Amino acid sequence: MKTLSELRRLVLRDKVSIRQDSRTLGVARNNATRWLQEPEVAEPRYPTRRLLPGILDALKEQLSTWLKADSYRNKRKLLRSLKTLLKQRQSVKPIIGRMKSDGLLDKNWHKGALVDTMHAVLCGVGHNLRMILRCLRELYCTWMKLMALALMAVSGIDWQAERSRTASRKTSYQAD
Repeated sequence: MKTLSELRRLVLRDKVSIRQDSRTLGVARNNATRWLQEPEVAEPRYPTRRLLPGILDALKEQLSTWLKADSYRNKRKLLRSLKTLLKQRQSVKPIIGRMKSDGLLDKNWHKGALVDTMHAVLCGVGHNLRMILRCLRELYCTWMKLMALALMAVSGIDWQAERSRTASRKTSYQAD
């Protein structure tokens, strides 16, 4: 009622435009125009909402017992399970960022939930294959070093002297 009387006072007596008045009062301009055209000042009546059955009405008792049990819990300390979930998420988050940049996880141009899931799974498979290949590469390099050392030991070559000799040869090339 107060808004209607202010609206009438500003527009009819103070000669303020309806647009400016609706902005200052926070009322839609078409509502303000309609209210001013009515012969008497009447507060708008809005229909009351019907209470429809909600999704969680079947679980109302279970939720209330959970909330009551949760109210007795110490809120400052995180539960142990929440701590482990948080640590798992923190350990996975950099991997997901790496997969987005290297594994092209963020560039999926196809539509549909199934294609999105397949794309994410295949990006994970690609990430796992890259990790396996990196481990195999390191294993191969280690195996090759051991084989070279074994060959040097069998042939009687001092590998430390050979190493220093090749290092000095590299520095002499770099000096030129």
